Amino acid sequence: MLKIYILIWIAFMDLFIQLPIITPFSLQLGASHEFAAFIVSIYSLTNLIGNVIGGILSDRYGRKRIVLMTLLILLPSMCLYLLINSAEQLLLLRGLHGLFAGVLTPVLFAWLGDLEHIKELKHKASGSGIAIGVAAITGPMIGGIVSSNESYHSVYYIQLALFIIMAIIVMTEAKQNISNRSIDQKKSDQVISIHFKHILKPPLVLAYIVAFSLMLANGALTYHLPITVENMNLSSKFTGILLTIYGLIAIMLFIKGIHKPSFKVLSRNMLFGQTVLIVCMIALQFTSTLIIAVFTMTIYGVGFAMIFMSMNKMISLYTSHHNRGLANGILYAAFSIGSIVGALVSGVFTKFNLGFISIGCIIVLCLTILTLIIMKEGQRYET
Repeated sequence: MLKIYILIWIAFMDLFIQLPIITPFSLQLGASHEFAAFIVSIYSLTNLIGNVIGGILSDRYGRKRIVLMTLLILLPSMCLYLLINSAEQLLLLRGLHGLFAGVLTPVLFAWLGDLEHIKELKHKASGSGIAIGVAAITGPMIGGIVSSNESYHSVYYIQLALFIIMAIIVMTEAKQNISNRSIDQKKSDQVISIHFKHILKPPLVLAYIVAFSLMLANGALTYHLPITVENMNLSSKFTGILLTIYGLIAIMLFIKGIHKPSFKVLSRNMLFGQTVLIVCMIALQFTSTLIIAVFTMTIYGVGFAMIFMSMNKMISLYTSHHNRGLANGILYAAFSIGSIVGALVSGVFTKFNLGFISIGCIIVLCLTILTLIIMKEGQRYET
């Protein structure tokens, strides 16, 4: 299990280590502010395509094989970052990078789900959440320090090294669990087809909805939190401090994990997490002091952790080996879409001073849909 967690950490380091450098790197190459914003967003746009493709391919051809094939593209891509000398080249390369990095995420989470089913883990600290939380904290810090002391290109040397480590782990250590199928799984895979009724059943739809709303809130934070900090007459470093606070709180809850996960427990956690997001969006809209902002981000970390752990566990519990990859692909595509929509909606409504409130309203809508699904289908999935 530890090896899979390391792979997940590396995959998310690829995202977070670039956060502090991609905008200034784009501007240094001569991009306008508008074009730099497009360069930043192209990664998420192509990432969501990669999420779905990766899920489908991993169900069909196996987790390990798809990870290795993806790394064959990503490794030379990291080298190409060292050669680009124009903003247009950076746009194309970042789009390609986002596409194949998007393939990795659902494959690794499907692989983790396979392992959990084989070992019949009923209570386990969210190692994947810890891995992502650590990446979210250390990635921007490393990227910022390295780029300021060396160069933007040096950051890609680090990610190249991490991808090489990933390839070594996958080739020499990680076991290929796709071959460990039960007889009934083999029969279900004799004819390869996608049954959407299996990946759109209520527990999975709940997971997709909360993934979307979670990243709506995170997208709003990415865009609007620096503005809120500036309005409080604080330096930009406090944006990083506030984001670190919620990350640390989330990690502490990831360590605790979820005891005896079931549909009732997981759906209850999702409802609680959604409610917390709404309260935090409203609080951040009207906060005017650092103390309130710190308290709000602490509570936000609780909501984030409850949702993240529950949605991933829901996918693991209510999928089988032959459709877990696709379900994870849809889940993380919803992640990417939520992040994009969150930043865009928050940006549009900022001119009316309603950046966070607008996201809160959308989350209320998602929460309403979530509640209706749970009320209708809850008894059927009780265990």
